Amino acid sequence: SWRRILVFAIPCILSMAMMPVSAGVITWITSRFGREAVAASGAAARLETFAFVVPMALGMTLTPFVSQNFGAARVDRVREAKTLSTAFALVYGSLVALLFFLAAPWLASFFSGDPQVIQVMVTYLRIIPFGYGMMEVHRYCGFMLTGLHTPSSSLALNMIRILVLLIPLSWLGARFLGLCGMFAGRLITDLTVGSLGLTWVSLRLRSARV
Repeated sequence: SWRRILVFAIPCILSMAMMPVSAGVITWITSRFGREAVAASGAAARLETFAFVVPMALGMTLTPFVSQNFGAARVDRVREAKTLSTAFALVYGSLVALLFFLAAPWLASFFSGDPQVIQVMVTYLRIIPFGYGMMEVHRYCGFMLTGLHTPSSSLALNMIRILVLLIPLSWLGARFLGLCGMFAGRLITDLTVGSLGLTWVSLRLRSARV
């Protein structure tokens, strides 16, 4: 029915709408440190997008897989999917973080010859990537919560990430510790919301009928 479609569609639309809003706010905070900081953060963000093509492909299959098995009362398969996808996200994220940490100077110099841009980009690539694994766990948990027929929970998780954690922590970090503090705010956000997402999904599965 149209009502069921809207129940699932509206949270998804709102979640997607928050992404450009949060990006705009973070860019505004970054702009306080000059155009070089904005350019460096933008280049690093493009690297992130490229690095997470593979795990995103896996994540897009989680919602239909979880929904089908949850509807068939195969909660055991959903739990296994949660375990395997979490392990993959953490391993993949750790490898990307290590690669970015070691190759940060080379990657930064590839994007720009400006010493200030390079310095900011190296700092970014040596702090934020250590939250990549948990960031992807958070994303996977959002897909799974939608598949568990609770898209509003997925929306709430995204709202907590952006409105409660990411924007306030980035602003506070930038205000008191500069760019390093802002990047640390993003790192803390990803680590926290990934853990929260795992707890949320585990509680939802625990309450489900086996």
